[in-house]
Amino acid sequence: MCKPQFTNYGLIIKQQLLNEMHCATTAHKRLNRRIKHMADNLPVDVTTIPQDLNNSEFSKWFFGRSVQFKKFPELKKYVLNIELFYNELQPIYQEIHSTYTKEIKSSYLKTLLGLNPSVITKKDQQKIQQLFSRFEQLSDSIITALNTLEGHIAIHPNEKLLVFI
Repeated sequence: MCKPQFTNYGLIIKQQLLNEMHCATTAHKRLNRRIKHMADNLPVDVTTIPQDLNNSEFSKWFFGRSVQFKKFPELKKYVLNIELFYNELQPIYQEIHSTYTKEIKSSYLKTLLGLNPSVITKKDQQKIQQLFSRFEQLSDSIITALNTLEGHIAIHPNEKLLVFI
């Protein structure tokens, strides 16, 4: 499993950046699948899902790189699009996460008390499914924008792209 990482110094080789982008996209898709499992009321290890979306592997990578991407006029608009989708995605993610974890905690307490530990109430499951529908649309928009950004980086004439300060 690749983890998106970056250093904050020196030059970056275009292929290294493309590999990082692939890892970041994969991390975002993996998180998306976990959120889909929540929406479908399937078991999810909540420790693999960050409480704050800014702590996701994708977010750490993207916001670490976005400052450098913005230095290239031909890339800046794609980065701004991703940021726009991401900012809309964040509160939806928080609502899904808090609803799901609230229900998991409630289920655990019910188990301790010897009650029926239904994992998620129908009402909360419907709420999560509705939220996930919008989450998925925004997530797909992020992936599309990332793919476009990746395409522009791939055809960039320089092999060494970014200098970090």
